[in-house]
Amino acid sequence: MKYHFLRMLNYEWEVSRKLFEDDYICMGYSHLNKVENNYDYVSYYNSFGDKKSKVLQKDVRDTYGKWGHNYKVERFLNLEVGDIVIVPDYKCFYITEVIERPISFSKIRDKYTDKEDIDIGIVCKIRKIKNESGEIRVDRERFAKGELKGKLRSFSGYYELEKENTEEIIKNFKEDKIIKIEEELKNRTKKIVLDTVVESLNPNNIERFIKKLMEKTGAVCEIPPKNDKSNTENNIGDVDIVCVYEKIKHIIYIQVKYHRGYTGDWGIKQLEDYKDSSLDGDYSTSYWLITTGEISQEAKKLGFRKQK
Repeated sequence: MKYHFLRMLNYEWEVSRKLFEDDYICMGYSHLNKVENNYDYVSYYNSFGDKKSKVLQKDVRDTYGKWGHNYKVERFLNLEVGDIVIVPDYKCFYITEVIERPISFSKIRDKYTDKEDIDIGIVCKIRKIKNESGEIRVDRERFAKGELKGKLRSFSGYYELEKENTEEIIKNFKEDKIIKIEEELKNRTKKIVLDTVVESLNPNNIERFIKKLMEKTGAVCEIPPKNDKSNTENNIGDVDIVCVYEKIKHIIYIQVKYHRGYTGDWGIKQLEDYKDSSLDGDYSTSYWLITTGEISQEAKKLGFRKQK
């Protein structure tokens, strides 16, 4: 049994999510898995026995013009029944167990998409591990530790994980056991702080509060006029705070939502439509949605789709 970390749910977002809902994990490199004539690269690869690695290296080089990341594909192609794969998601991750060897995506493609440009080449059937309460989502702050905690901060990757650390995480999750008392204290403190913020502030002074916090990080911040529509394409673009880090030539545009309950995708749409005409091209930019509520599933979906 081996332990793996595979980031995939923000890649080819719609299809990878559908696959994961049906208990599949996936990887790209669709050019190795031609759609024509239902070409089966996995069977072709497996037919070379001990020479599989060299064949894959050649295929990756011939297809992409360089050696590339063939080691990632090789690890995925060699997943065995019983292997554990950790799949990260927003504020959580999933622990999955391989129950069937990998197959070419062309085998099941028609069920998930009719588009020809989906960059998914290989899939593997898994089952999601549950805890004693039947929950499959693993809270990052409660259960991630050591090596995995660092991997969860990366934006891409496929890695092998250390056995001892991963097995401890799985055991703690299955038993719903808090691994660090400081993490539980942090979670409870967050709720107290958030409640205090919501009760003490209002939609106007929360913007000034966040502005002061950002200024403490070295930014020069301003709150644009509410009636200024000069930087919007479809008349919905809007930001509440603009933070400029002159030394690193970076600007953060912030949309603030002050309420309880769920925050929908409107704030993300406002950020998406906002275009700062004063930029001279030397600045990099990022867009933040800050809310006192909970991010809705619609907002998460739109946010994941836009970050690709």
